[in-house]
Amino acid sequence: MRSIFIVFQVSTLLLLASCGAAGPSAPTSTPTAPPVPTSTPAPTLTPAATDTVAPTNTPEPTQTPSPAQPTARDWSKDLREALRSSDNNAAYDAASDALTLDNSASNAYTDLMPFSFKPNAGFALSFQLQTSQQGNPRLASIKLTDRLSDPNKNWWQDVRRVDFVSFEGTLNIDIRDGSAEQPVNIPLELPENTALVITFLDPNGKRFTVSDADGKPIKTVDVTTLAEVKLPDGLFPEGVVYVGRLIGPNTKLTINRLSLVERSAESASSAPSFTLDLSKDLREALRSSDNNATYDAASDALTLDNSTSNAYTDLMPFSFKPNAGFALSFQLQTSQQGNPRLASIKLTDRLSDPNKNWWQDVRRVDFVSFEGTLNIDIRDGSAEQPVNIPLELPENTALVITFLDPNGKRFTVSDADGKPIKTVDVTTLAEAKLPDGLFPEGVVYVGRLIGPNTKLTINRLSLVVNAQ
Repeated sequence: MRSIFIVFQVSTLLLLASCGAAGPSAPTSTPTAPPVPTSTPAPTLTPAATDTVAPTNTPEPTQTPSPAQPTARDWSKDLREALRSSDNNAAYDAASDALTLDNSASNAYTDLMPFSFKPNAGFALSFQLQTSQQGNPRLASIKLTDRLSDPNKNWWQDVRRVDFVSFEGTLNIDIRDGSAEQPVNIPLELPENTALVITFLDPNGKRFTVSDADGKPIKTVDVTTLAEVKLPDGLFPEGVVYVGRLIGPNTKLTINRLSLVERSAESASSAPSFTLDLSKDLREALRSSDNNATYDAASDALTLDNSTSNAYTDLMPFSFKPNAGFALSFQLQTSQQGNPRLASIKLTDRLSDPNKNWWQDVRRVDFVSFEGTLNIDIRDGSAEQPVNIPLELPENTALVITFLDPNGKRFTVSDADGKPIKTVDVTTLAEAKLPDGLFPEGVVYVGRLIGPNTKLTINRLSLVVNAQ
């Protein structure tokens, strides 16, 4: 049985998304001269935990930008699937989170723009590129434009475009205003396998920052001030962003750490933010600690099957130490035969002491599905009876739980579209004594409880910690 302990220091805000994706588009014209990178009442009695495992150290997780306001929404999976499904030579490996686009058998450029969205504010795009050695030229890019190319015009004509380019193993930025084929080139002087976070500070793409995965600033670009192009109203003046990729002849491109997340309107004017994404680590901890767990990468569904057992199972296989707030999102689905039909995602400040009652001296919040309805149970460690907060929502409602501080004093509950549902300040609850929050020592343990004869499926599982 494997368990995980992550300790790091991070702080900042989460990002909001609300947008729409367009279907695949036909490839645009190829460049004319290389290397142009053109383009419940929940139950009050919970049995003693079984098989609770203490977290241990694990390698640091992948760092990517991700949502952190209560209205968070993440389009990473949608973008990845659009890039994969629009290319017959594409493959995605869920284990390594690597998308491979293979143009190595072709002597021509391939240029696809299969995804678009309309942000309300800024957004962050992150990725890590790797090209094959045999490319001629060895060139590929992630590109964003304000529209699709007109097939009756030159491929670059009337298209505002920014390419984040790997050329012969080195990263660059190319910017065009649609008036000429020649781009403004901004060298980054970094090897192509450098993981980048591109944060657009407004929905029109007037200004963006480039940082590495640890949040170290690399470059800030204000396209409205570039002398060689005319972009006074930004790269995306109509507020629509198209995303795609360009791959050179005989080149295979692998994209790792691909992420696309919108920033909240409230944070649009603030400094660029970076987050640490622990989603994959949490999911793997839950899966590997349970012999009856399976994960389906295609549907992003983690199934934990307790349907053949007449006992509760209660595991806490993951922990982390945030430096600021964090966001946990999920969608629960329980099997009909559960008796009771109950399951929860739970967070505590410590593991239960096997020599005490399971609830004793443990601060705990459960996000509970009980008989198909969502609730919140909060305990301060002094009594078995929880403070119950009904959400009056069906269990398959996708939730985003945003803790606004590392000690869990206050959190918000929103749906996946950012609609606020509930705000809870645990320090003001009359029935519980939590003046210093749910996690007073700053360590958060995460696990799940599953009732007898119940199968739990968790979709959209995500854990993102603020970092600045």
